[in-house]
Amino acid sequence: MKLKSNKKIISILMVLGFLFSTMAVLSGTDQVSGMITHSSGSQNKSIENNLLISSNLVPLRNYVNTSEKYSIKSPREVNTTNSNKSESILVGFQFSNLSELVSLLSNISNKNSPQYHRYISRAQFERRFEPSDAIYNNFIKYLQSNGIYHITTYKGRSIVTFTSTTKLVDKMFRVKTEDFVNGSQNYYAAVGVPKVPSYFNNYVTSIIGLSNYSQYVMSLNLQHKVAVQKNASVKKTPQGNIISPACYDGTQYFYAPEFQSAYNERTLFREYGYPTSSVEATILWGGEYNGTNTSTPYGTLTHDERVGSFVPSNVYCYFNETMPAGEPHAKVVGVPLNGAVSPGPLAQYDSTGANFENTLDMEMLGSTAPGSTIYNVYGNSSSYYNINLAFNYILNPGSKSSKLNNVSVISNSWGGCNVNCTSFCEDDMEAQARGITVLASSGDAGDNANSTKWVGTNVEFPSVLGYNNFGVVAVGGTTFQLNATSNIESQRNWYVPEGDKNLRGPYGTSSGIDTCLKEPTWQKDSSANLVIKGEGRGVPDISAIANDTLVTISISGYTYDATNATYGGRFEYAWGTSIASPVTAGILSEIDSVLYKNNDSRLGFLDSLLYKLGNEQFEKESSNSTTGYIDTGTYNSTLPALPFYPVETGRNHIYHARYGYSLLDGWGSINAYNLTIYTLKRNFRNNNSDLLGIDNNLTLKSLDVSSYNSTGSLNRFYNASVQQNLFLANEMGQPLYWIQNVIYLNKTVSGGYVVNYTGWVNYPFYGIYQTSTVYHYTFPSGRIILLPHSFNISTQLNVNGNPMDSYLKFFVNRHEIKMNVTGAAFIIGARNYSYYYENNLIYNGPYPNNKFQGGLDPQFGLVGGPSAYLGIFRNSTTAYVKSYIENEEGHWIVPRTRSFNESIDQTGENATNLIYSPNGTGCYSIGIKPGSKEQGLVFYTTTGREKFKLDFLETNLTDGTVWNLTFEGKKYSSNLNNITVYSVNGTYTYEAENTTLFYNQNFHKVISVSGKNITVQIIYIRYSYIHGTVSPSDTTLSFNGKNVQISGNGQFNITTTYGSFVLKASSPGFKTKYMNFTVQKGKSLKLNISLSEIKQHGPNYIYLYLTLILLVIITVIAVAINLKRRR
Repeated sequence: MKLKSNKKIISILMVLGFLFSTMAVLSGTDQVSGMITHSSGSQNKSIENNLLISSNLVPLRNYVNTSEKYSIKSPREVNTTNSNKSESILVGFQFSNLSELVSLLSNISNKNSPQYHRYISRAQFERRFEPSDAIYNNFIKYLQSNGIYHITTYKGRSIVTFTSTTKLVDKMFRVKTEDFVNGSQNYYAAVGVPKVPSYFNNYVTSIIGLSNYSQYVMSLNLQHKVAVQKNASVKKTPQGNIISPACYDGTQYFYAPEFQSAYNERTLFREYGYPTSSVEATILWGGEYNGTNTSTPYGTLTHDERVGSFVPSNVYCYFNETMPAGEPHAKVVGVPLNGAVSPGPLAQYDSTGANFENTLDMEMLGSTAPGSTIYNVYGNSSSYYNINLAFNYILNPGSKSSKLNNVSVISNSWGGCNVNCTSFCEDDMEAQARGITVLASSGDAGDNANSTKWVGTNVEFPSVLGYNNFGVVAVGGTTFQLNATSNIESQRNWYVPEGDKNLRGPYGTSSGIDTCLKEPTWQKDSSANLVIKGEGRGVPDISAIANDTLVTISISGYTYDATNATYGGRFEYAWGTSIASPVTAGILSEIDSVLYKNNDSRLGFLDSLLYKLGNEQFEKESSNSTTGYIDTGTYNSTLPALPFYPVETGRNHIYHARYGYSLLDGWGSINAYNLTIYTLKRNFRNNNSDLLGIDNNLTLKSLDVSSYNSTGSLNRFYNASVQQNLFLANEMGQPLYWIQNVIYLNKTVSGGYVVNYTGWVNYPFYGIYQTSTVYHYTFPSGRIILLPHSFNISTQLNVNGNPMDSYLKFFVNRHEIKMNVTGAAFIIGARNYSYYYENNLIYNGPYPNNKFQGGLDPQFGLVGGPSAYLGIFRNSTTAYVKSYIENEEGHWIVPRTRSFNESIDQTGENATNLIYSPNGTGCYSIGIKPGSKEQGLVFYTTTGREKFKLDFLETNLTDGTVWNLTFEGKKYSSNLNNITVYSVNGTYTYEAENTTLFYNQNFHKVISVSGKNITVQIIYIRYSYIHGTVSPSDTTLSFNGKNVQISGNGQFNITTTYGSFVLKASSPGFKTKYMNFTVQKGKSLKLNISLSEIKQHGPNYIYLYLTLILLVIITVIAVAINLKRRR
């Protein structure tokens, strides 16, 4: 009985203990991801035998020690490391359902798969592939069982990090940490392979931090120069007020916004707006001051003190000085990890170069992705640990960096000795599953071991990482000359040879083949394999500018403004592939933005696309029994628009540039607009002027014609030709191909006609480009017909959603032939047509800005014989034609039709004396009218694609204020009083955003365009303000139903429109006060609010708590007495 009663008393005390412990838990709970700084208590008994006994420890799979990883041949051991030294360790875990993830990545990369480019969200990735919750939590318990408590957990559960002493780390992983020397570098490293319980061996993929050895270097350098006086050769270019390069001693020094024109981005900006919703990230490390104690305006610095990654004011100053007027500026956000210091003015005292690199990354990326948000994510040093931590954080950000959940591009301007990094590869897999593009600089050593940038291998990690379905896009370096409009005039590889006394080489693009990795299929299946030859992964993939680029940066108290190069003073300029990677990242971010605005998928890991396009750009034309081509000698590609600016000259220490792919520059530099042509899928936009087919039914009853050339010579081979002409445009509306379905007619002595059915494909668009490639298809030739004869002539475009797979079919009666028209989206079918080319709006055609409409519409005519002959038709010529067009919905309809003369004639052949007369719906008779210059029929739709000018004019803003307008999801910015957009007929929405000091009352409006230009007034009104104090300071202040933030001393400030309002102030124990008042336009109103205390006697909480405790004691005593009586 005594034992029983004791148990009851114990039970009661346990209940009380539970109540108190519950109160303690409620007082402070842990986050899902965060710090674990104490033991979680007793271990889970179900796993104790598997986890905690040392006899079950096994070596970690695929572990590579420091000497092997970095190819350290003769490390010299110094002594055993101080056992109390602190180490930061990162442990990586294998994804769940790994085979399913591998299959997903394969399907995402396979254009024949229904999952092609169907990326998943971060939340979806976590649900399907994040490591097991049980494994993750059990590993934490294992750490705690070894006396390790300073543990950080992470969203996504792919890594866990902890800090502990060397003694505990060595003991847990069964290694021995020693101090070593390799050359001039002192470092520590664990000797032996770390061991983990067998329970974890299939789940733990990496342990990072057992050594602090690092050869990661930044891919840049800064040079100093002084502009003694204003550079007279500098001027604003026509391209949106971009500052022209500064020129000294024959060298151009570039402002990064010039690269918008150099890489053909500005047409995308004009057509689709800026990437204001885009998010990019960079990975690097923070700065550190090395030297004697020194005083600064921002505090005293001591040796080895961390100082942050960059000075934010430098970056914003660069944008303010160099960005074209009206362009939005990027927002930069520093994310310090692992004890790194936030960006700030002390970063200018950095001794490691991190300030240079991080500043450069922000300024370059922001210049080619205007208006985007850039996250600079960095640890406290250039360690393997910090690099992996930064990558993982970008993919699994904290709540303060939640925008990173939408990151589309990650740039890495650093590299190191080529190593195997399981954790980095796993993050790469997640990035591709989510459609995130990862880029990295290829390096700056120029494949020369004597370079100060040499890291021990020609190819560098992480740029070398490239697998069949995921990886990193490697970016090499070029140097170029720009012309007066900031377009590339010439380009070659970037390399400074050894012995160059002025530039102090050797340095330049690092490149080569990683023989440890298999050659990816996208390299093996392209002409790149002619260079790589199956030996491994070749780098780089593409290239961009890598030298003579101006920056704004502060160094040890002095700010070097980039524009000093123009207006006089000291300035700094950079070189290195650290320029190339973020510049390219910004370009890809803009393309992603265009895709997003068209409901298309992002680029993701795009090497497969790059190598397919590169292969086609540099592929030689071919011919067969039915197909030939006419090579003009200057345009020799199978693509109608070139996605790459080729690099054909230059070298580094080992490799030379060449036509096509090279191990020096990959495929060359990206042309942003042209690359977008091949990524933007066909979106049927209910635009009736976008056609898919043309069909002409011609009945040729009789024919009497002779053809002569300009000198009067008779064409003895062909009397006449029947021609169907049209233009194919890309999805953005620019003409790409001129298409001709032509029948040649030659009269025989017997009275019949010999006919050849031919299809012609001419590109690039001859209205803009001076030279072109012409493909000639014959299907068939030499047939003999007798008149009257009927011809069904049809040309049909098949797009299937993917611009890379577009093809065209020519039909004449039962004969047909098929050909590829890569990049084509529709047949132009608008009478009045406009499109953008190199940031210019062009109307009609074929040649730019033809004042006559219809020059780009489908045409049909009976004309002279080829080539360029005039057909003189006589009285006995009669014919009849009926025409149809296929709209974007696939329906054949009767078009609007009219005859045309030579003012909009597309073909080189002409006719005289023919007249086309209406003869029923969609039908025309062809007859003779002496002296007539009609050339045929032109077809167009009811709704045209004519773009009309929409001028949005603001009033009342102060001069120079930047204001933003969103029109149909595209954002436009200006610091002038107008924003101009162009649009076809239709109904649209627009939003004029409020500014910091002004608001507008037509914030969200609808506008209709109907055949004319429109001017819209945006009236801004200066905000009004209500400010003052409230007492007591913990008062809840409600303004028009919304709570107002109050500072600790009771001050408040409300920004509002003008008008009449109600203010409510309430606080426990005080009388609630309501105030009605009116605020005038742009005026301030001061209110001092004091609440009256309610006079009443409230409860004494001390007595309540004492009473509660007394009741608990009485209850315990009563229970004890009751138990005693029962006994």
